Amino acid sequence: MLSEDKIKILDKYLEHFEQNFVNQFEEDMKWRVNRRTNTFSSFHSFEAIKSLNLDEFKKIISELWAFQFWTNKDWYFENTMKINAKTFPSIKENIAELCFSNMPIEDRVNTFLEQTNGMSLAFISEILYLSSNSQFPIYNGTTKKLLKQLGINLRDRLPRGDKRNQGMVYKEFVSVYADILKYIKSKNKTIDTFEKLDTFFWRTDYSDDSVVVPSVAQKQDDLTEDFSILVVKMGRTQKIFNKIQKQWEEQKVASFGFHDLEGYDPKKHNKYNYEYLKIIMQNNNAPEGRIKKLASYVQAFHNVRPGKDWVIAYFKSHLHGFGLVTSGYHINKNLDSGNHTIGVDWIWLDKPIRLPDYSRPLYRQAKHNASVNIVNNSTAIRDFFKIVEEYGSEDKVEEIEADIQGQVGSYTIDEVAQEAFISEERLADIENSLHNKKQVIFDGVPGTGKTFVAQRLGEYLSKKEGKPIGDYKVISCHGGMSFEYLFQGLAPKEGGTLQPEKGIITEFAEKATENEDAFYVLILDEINRTNIPQVFGQMLYLLEYRGDKGEPVDLPYAKETIIFPENLLIIATMNSEDRSAGVLDFAFRRRFSYFHFEPDHKVLKSWLEKYHKHFEEVDIPRIVKLFKSLNKTLNDHDENFQIGHSYFMTKYPLSEAGIKKLWETEIDPLLKERFFYEQSKKDNFKLEKFFVEAEPEKKLAS
Repeated sequence: MLSEDKIKILDKYLEHFEQNFVNQFEEDMKWRVNRRTNTFSSFHSFEAIKSLNLDEFKKIISELWAFQFWTNKDWYFENTMKINAKTFPSIKENIAELCFSNMPIEDRVNTFLEQTNGMSLAFISEILYLSSNSQFPIYNGTTKKLLKQLGINLRDRLPRGDKRNQGMVYKEFVSVYADILKYIKSKNKTIDTFEKLDTFFWRTDYSDDSVVVPSVAQKQDDLTEDFSILVVKMGRTQKIFNKIQKQWEEQKVASFGFHDLEGYDPKKHNKYNYEYLKIIMQNNNAPEGRIKKLASYVQAFHNVRPGKDWVIAYFKSHLHGFGLVTSGYHINKNLDSGNHTIGVDWIWLDKPIRLPDYSRPLYRQAKHNASVNIVNNSTAIRDFFKIVEEYGSEDKVEEIEADIQGQVGSYTIDEVAQEAFISEERLADIENSLHNKKQVIFDGVPGTGKTFVAQRLGEYLSKKEGKPIGDYKVISCHGGMSFEYLFQGLAPKEGGTLQPEKGIITEFAEKATENEDAFYVLILDEINRTNIPQVFGQMLYLLEYRGDKGEPVDLPYAKETIIFPENLLIIATMNSEDRSAGVLDFAFRRRFSYFHFEPDHKVLKSWLEKYHKHFEEVDIPRIVKLFKSLNKTLNDHDENFQIGHSYFMTKYPLSEAGIKKLWETEIDPLLKERFFYEQSKKDNFKLEKFFVEAEPEKKLAS
């Protein structure tokens, strides 16, 4: 039975609901019923689940609410849930047993968890709800918040020794939810099923300050944000550690502090302001490298969100405590030292956890030589929340499954290979060269996919699976490009004055410096069209001496400097056929690894088979033969005259009429350019000639 204080809270919810959302309730219910009866119809019987194939199963699972916010679902299937062709039959069987077994619900849940990977109670309860015509309620972030507001901790209600038993937790939740439903049914005839109760609570705001909840039409990924986990170091010696821990525990804060930050006020600006920080630190005679190092600490503290982000207290390979952030960045004058603080609701461990023994990924993330750093490896994040669940209390742990993957990259090298029609081995060679030398050049005739591959690699590296998310930028080079545009120049400001303005590469390099665990990829397209010595000048030094291996190079104005960090990778492309472009400066050239791109009929064939195979009028073998014949003839004149395969990758089908259109609008104008001084040779490249050569061989009469 519900106590009187809980009934008062439920009455408040009902009143709020009827005042704000009762008219939308029917619409919400139609949406939910349609979703359950149509999208998840394959979950409605034992046989239907077992008849699903792997692709169908993944597609359906991807539609679960508990799965909506994962940015890389394929990675999650393969690495967390361990779903693949080999394991799929047993996983199907396990889900069917979970939904339709005659065992008690707690035994069903426990058995399922023992035999499968990667599904929390949020996943499990939603599957039960969908398969049982809503006879089971959903146990997720919304319901956890509800129970917290009602003062109900499910684990506290369980017998001693059963608090980590997920099946018992869910059974107790169903019982509590049934009591709530029974009371609300007595007050409101509309809400009479678990499904309607879940809709009611999803629509109802149960905070002190009433806020309208987004409608069902809003995108699911607008309903949540990711979170951060900060590791804050607790000094270098035992004496300092003891002092810091006492301060943090008494004041309920995490903190850092350096004399270079004397006079810095985090409240002066509404958010992180690098220029303000830089002025303060320069006034304290801080060197440039130290400014950028401490800037990352300051930015991390500025960006914390109370009630959302977590903090780890770390000292000499051990995790001593953890807690949820309660207040933002401020100066705490009650601390003897290190008074740059954020509020934290700490849980201190009686016996600290030695991270190398517990989680190597979490240890690698925590041990960086920095006073403040961010955990952004997905495995490390999951390991941290295992610690929170083990050592924390139920009301400390919000619904976190959906957010974990959102902070790490989600693009794999096999996806690049499929999109670019290039082998994984060649991509791996390019990636290895980028990691070793930091910059590569793609050269070849036009249309061989240099820029396309560079962009896909830029996207892949900046979102590389399991890495923090970085960025990539494409700069289209040309003869008018200047040093000022790329690195630093003077720009007019109000009042007619000129002030220093950072160039596009300088800004990008600073972004990379501030997020050193992610990759930032700079793509310099058609690099040989620029005057390298004039545009790059002394910045060539930066290409060879990265990060700690080199010294910052002075920029012309405001005593600013630039350095290329290790995580800034450069891909340049150059057109080997363009005789109007200058040859590369030797000092520039020797700092790059080279990869040559050639016209490839195999790439063309694969692309046509993927995109044009369904057009009956497209003769793929004939098109490939025509392409090879054209390039063989061009190669006899000059290997740089060849035409890349992307010219034949048209949006319109390459029927006979399509080929004539391609020749007239793309190939013939290109040939006129290449044989500008030898127009008589152009007659060797009439389409009719190659049509004949590409005719299918006629079968001999028997």
